[in-house]
Order: sequence, then structure tokens, then C-alpha cells
Amino acid sequence: MPDGAAVARRTAGTWGVVATGGGIMIDKEFLEILACPACKGEVRLSEAAERIVCQACGRRYPIRDGIPVMLIDEAEMPSRDAK
Repeated sequence: MPDGAAVARRTAGTWGVVATGGGIMIDKEFLEILACPACKGEVRLSEAAERIVCQACGRRYPIRDGIPVMLIDEAEMPSRDAK
């Protein structure tokens, strides 16, 4: 059975993020396996903001060079006015 790194390398070529002239597109299956690293909540793609947004805690994770940066320290916190 392959280790996690081998699985990630193999799937990286078939799933992922595509930057198009009209914005960011993420493979649906890839998005479904992503979770917020802070609260483990479901995430959605915000194409307009080019961010991945947690539906539970509101953290917004950037997408840089077509790669979702799912690090808690890199996330933008929701504004207090939003709630």
C-alpha cells in the first residue's frame, strides 16, 4: 500500500486547481476532499475572491499559482462585521 506522499503525488496530476482567464476552477472531487485545517469544516471555492472559504468558521485560504494554501497561519479571518 502506498504512503500518503505517494498518493498525493499520483493524484496531483489528475485532480487540482486550474487557473483560467475567467478565474479559478477546482476539480469537484478535489474540493470535496478538502477540509478546513482549523475546524475540519466543509470548504467552498470563492471564485470571485480566488479563495477557499470554510463554511463553518469563515477562514479564507488563498490560492497561489493555482495551489490552495491550506495553512492556518496563511488564512484570512472573517471580519467581525460579517456575522
